[in-house]
Amino acid sequence: MREVIEQEFKANHAALPKGLIETSSILTTTNLIAKSDMVAIIPRSVASRYEQHKLLCILPYAIRHTLTAYGSIVQRDRPLSSTAAHFMALLHAPMRND
Repeated sequence: MREVIEQEFKANHAALPKGLIETSSILTTTNLIAKSDMVAIIPRSVASRYEQHKLLCILPYAIRHTLTAYGSIVQRDRPLSSTAAHFMALLHAPMRND
């Protein structure tokens, strides 16, 4: 996600803000937003819940860039469990537009 944010700032000819914080914790992110003047990028499904309870507001901005391709790494000499194999199949399945 950091790469996407950097692309957005660059595309808008803007410098990245100082004091960036990266966390994978939604709770940490929402607490930082609530107790400071920070902004964050979080899933709309999460932001909508907070907005419904008037704890956050969603800024009107559509991110134009997307994440680059990804891969996965597994140990070559150890077979995957059935659960791990199923997860890998889901991870690498073509995206559906339902």
